[in-house]
Amino acid sequence: MDVPDGVDVGDVVGNMRRAMAEFNQTQCFAAVHTGVPLRIGIVGAAPPDDDEVVLVNPVLVAESGLDKMSTARERSAFWPDRPPVTMRRAFPVTVRDRSGYHLFDDRAQAHCVHHLLDAFDGRHLYSAEAAR
Repeated sequence: MDVPDGVDVGDVVGNMRRAMAEFNQTQCFAAVHTGVPLRIGIVGAAPPDDDEVVLVNPVLVAESGLDKMSTARERSAFWPDRPPVTMRRAFPVTVRDRSGYHLFDDRAQAHCVHHLLDAFDGRHLYSAEAAR
């Protein structure tokens, strides 16, 4: 669900950060992982940057296409005991949210953004894998 005006995003993000610490998920986390059905995600920092990116109501704008694909092992905070799944994701990826446009050209961040968008749309890592 899109984040409506009036929602205290800072409060939701604070709860997300506490859950990230509890689950040892430092790079990629969605509000839905805490049971809050809002389109808020945190993308961990990539070197040399030290800042994470908080996305509110992100929408995919562009992918690089099939010329740049990354394969990585992903896992879900919903099912911490399940094994990682190998996923192929396009990168770089650009999203637009409340604060503007964000380009993620780091492979790990691009995987995270795709993973968050899937979670926001009700697709989880294991259902996406099963459909391939």
